Amino acid sequence: MFNDLSHYFFIFIASLIPFMEVMIAIPTGIVLFNLHPVTTTFVATVGNIVSIVVFVFLGNSIRKFSRRIKRRSTRIKKQPNPKFEHFYTKYGVAGLSLLGTFLLSSQLTATAIVSFEDSKGKATLWVSIAVVILAIVMMLLSIFAAEWLSNLLNL
Repeated sequence: MFNDLSHYFFIFIASLIPFMEVMIAIPTGIVLFNLHPVTTTFVATVGNIVSIVVFVFLGNSIRKFSRRIKRRSTRIKKQPNPKFEHFYTKYGVAGLSLLGTFLLSSQLTATAIVSFEDSKGKATLWVSIAVVILAIVMMLLSIFAAEWLSNLLNL
């Protein structure tokens, strides 16, 4: 019992870390720790959404602080990444949330969406939806991978 709780705690902590998120946390829980897929996916998704909220709301504070420091210095204002801006104007918040979460990191995607002066709530909602979709996909892939590995090793 305690061993399972420590594994779930590990999954939660791993899902908080950018680039590990649900892409590594869910397969680790299902394939390596042999935890229940739905519970593992739920824990990893909650952890990832918590980190998204922290990034979105603290990211704005960090950005304001850095802008105050930059005003004191004579640095040139940095322009946003043109590729990211192109995807933002072409696909909007929903498309960028799905694309960014699957290709990059959900935390970075949410922070970037807010940097385009979009609503924090809107960014959090759409990136959270993308995380749930990604988590379900990773759960299904992990279940198939666990079955495949058990069949392979039982030859």
